Amino acid sequence: MLTIDQNIQYIAQKELARAIEETQAKAGTVIVQDPNTGELLAVANWPTFDPNDPGSYSDQARMDRAVTAAYEPGSVFKVITVTGAIENHAATPEDMVDCQMGSILVADV
Repeated sequence: MLTIDQNIQYIAQKELARAIEETQAKAGTVIVQDPNTGELLAVANWPTFDPNDPGSYSDQARMDRAVTAAYEPGSVFKVITVTGAIENHAATPEDMVDCQMGSILVADV
């Protein structure tokens, strides 16, 4: 069953295009899910391509990054960790979280 919401999809695509233009990124992805059901409400990728003429686009342009790209779990899960801390009253939304410049030294490696 398709769960994409056309209004949320439109906003996701529009905001992704704006962010790509603003940052000059080579690619980007937006995924919006309903946290209660896991349903996908929007999936947007950049660059885009015309599916009626796929041969006119590079493999990179046709890549569905939302499905195929690998993401570092630490980067993606920071928000989940902080949310758990807030729900368990170990932190508040106003607390500063030190992410150690995005990396941690483990075993002198």
